[in-house]
Amino acid sequence: MSKKIIVLTVLVCFVSAGVAITLKAGIGVGAWDALIASISGISDIPVGTVGIVFNFTCIFAQIIILRSNFRKIELLQFPISILLGAVINFLLYEVFSLITLDNYAIQLGTLLLGYIIIAFSIAGVMVMDLISFPVEGFCMVVSDFIHKKFHIIRQLFDIFCVITTLLLIFIFQEPLVVREGTIIGVVIFGPLVGVFMKVLKPIFVKYDLIYAPQLES
Repeated sequence: MSKKIIVLTVLVCFVSAGVAITLKAGIGVGAWDALIASISGISDIPVGTVGIVFNFTCIFAQIIILRSNFRKIELLQFPISILLGAVINFLLYEVFSLITLDNYAIQLGTLLLGYIIIAFSIAGVMVMDLISFPVEGFCMVVSDFIHKKFHIIRQLFDIFCVITTLLLIFIFQEPLVVREGTIIGVVIFGPLVGVFMKVLKPIFVKYDLIYAPQLES
C-alpha cells in the first residue's frame, strides 16, 4: 500500500506542476482552474490556497451526500488537496515568478506542456483507482445520487464554472482567464487522458500499482 501512496503523491505533485504551468502560460486555463484563478485575483489569496478551500468543499459535499457510504480511503482527498495547493503556490509564486513569457508561441507551447503533464498524471491516478480528485469525486457522487451519467454532470459542472468565472470577471474587472487555452483544453485534454491510460495501465499492472479493494482499511 505504501508504494501506491508514494506513486499517488508523485502524480499529485505532477498535476500541481501542470496546473501551475498552464496558469503561467497566461492564455486561458480549464474551467475549474479559471474559477479558482479569478477568485484568487479578486481576494488576493494565493491560487493554491483558494484551490484547497474549494477542494475541501467538494469533499465535504461528498461526505454529506454519501454519509456512511463514504469510503474511508477517500479521506485521502484532504491531504491530497493540501499538497495540490501547496505545490501550486510554491511553483507559481516562488519558482515561475522568475520566468517571463513574452512570446505567444512560447506561451502556447507552455500551455500544451502543462496540459500534457496534467493529463498524464490524472490518467495515472485514474488507472490506480485508489481515490478520486475532489471535483471528480463530487461529480461522481452527484451522478450516482440523481442517476445521471458522470460525463453529463462533469460537463455541467464545467459550464457552471465558466459562467461563474465570466460573471466574476465582468463584475470585478479581473483579467480574462477563459480564453483560447480553455478551448484547447476542452479539445485535447480528454483524448490525452485516454491515450495515457492505455499506455500506463499495463505498466501499473506489472508493478502492482492498481488498487485492490481488499487493501482498504
